[in-house]
Amino acid sequence: MLEADTSDVESPDEPSDGQSRTVAIAAGVGLVALLLGWVVGRAGGSDETATEPATTAEATSPPTTEQDDAATPIDTIAPLDEPEPLDERGPLESWPPVSRQQNATDLVENGAAISTRDVEIDERLVGYDLRLVALAGIDVAELDLGSGTVSDYVLDGLPRNLSSALIAGDDWIVLPMYDGRDAYVVFDDGTVDRSRLAPDGHQTLYVEGTDRFWRPPSSYFPSGGFELEEVGLDGEPTGRTILLPSNVWPAFVDPRGGVIVQSSGRWFTVDEVDSAALGVGELIALDANTLVLNDCVTLDDCGLWRVDRETGTTTRAPIDLERLGTRLLPAAWWTGDPGAGLSPDGRWLAATVERDGGAVDAVLVDLLTGASTDLEGGRPGPPALVWTDDSRFVISLTPMGSPTAYDVETGETFPVVTDDQPVGWNTLTARS
Repeated sequence: MLEADTSDVESPDEPSDGQSRTVAIAAGVGLVALLLGWVVGRAGGSDETATEPATTAEATSPPTTEQDDAATPIDTIAPLDEPEPLDERGPLESWPPVSRQQNATDLVENGAAISTRDVEIDERLVGYDLRLVALAGIDVAELDLGSGTVSDYVLDGLPRNLSSALIAGDDWIVLPMYDGRDAYVVFDDGTVDRSRLAPDGHQTLYVEGTDRFWRPPSSYFPSGGFELEEVGLDGEPTGRTILLPSNVWPAFVDPRGGVIVQSSGRWFTVDEVDSAALGVGELIALDANTLVLNDCVTLDDCGLWRVDRETGTTTRAPIDLERLGTRLLPAAWWTGDPGAGLSPDGRWLAATVERDGGAVDAVLVDLLTGASTDLEGGRPGPPALVWTDDSRFVISLTPMGSPTAYDVETGETFPVVTDDQPVGWNTLTARS
């Protein structure tokens, strides 16, 4: 096979020596011209001596806006108005007064502002001689079923550390304080006073149906026993005293006289000259005629006992506490009247029960038959329960703080006021 001789043929991909020299000379000339143009420009040369570039692009000027001669220059600030001279504001006494929040001293000095309005009472409650008294925030309200009126007592300056107890006499209302300070006494004419009825934050021990109180000493459990002294509404001693041993403390006032104390799991009534045992267990409710105890100490299982205080007869209520599914809270759970949950005839008990999770509800228990009924929509606890004298209706407060009644004969629940209902009430009692 014959092979072609390609040694003398130039490759098209490789430049010849002549081409390489030509390219080098042209590159050198271009570089010299570029440097010469840069030197001339730096020296401020004219357009005649400058080398014109091979290609040019038209330069565009940025848009311009015409300045309005009448416009305010941007670096100018408008002058402020001249201030009003102080001597042109008028005399000091013409200036508006500066208000301040009233305090307890102002409340005692100025008293309560009272306003009264007519309301319509449900026909089932018309004619009852019953005056309900309630706390409404830090004010007081009264609903008179007999006259069909609501009276609001505005107590500007009343401190907010009120006790949950509310005590109402015939023409006065006592508002105890949590911190042991003197209680506030609000009279029907709007007068407000202070009285030392329960020092050091002790429970206020009111003698029902009177204007007297049992006042404990300032210290707890003094050695050698201590004396309770009876005082009037003004806090002045009446001269009566009860001597108690150092290992007890008065829990309630006994409506039959003296005070109720607990010692070693037993309840006693103690007066000026004597003492007597009442029973064992948790004290659920107490009035002048009936005592209700939940005995879990002497029995194999807890039982609810009803004690007739006149005859001493003890009867076990046929209620099944396990079926009720909860425990009845004792009267000591409240700081109010321990007898408020009992109907006047002693048959019905409006009790407070503790559900799973700690929630509390109110139930109505028939102490004769053991039947129980939930008081739907009512707040639990004696501080929010009031009975009518005939034991037919029990009045409580709704979650919105309005008085509502339950008829034990028909099972109906209805609002006490049918128009312009009071709202915001949070504690309820009745005048004694």
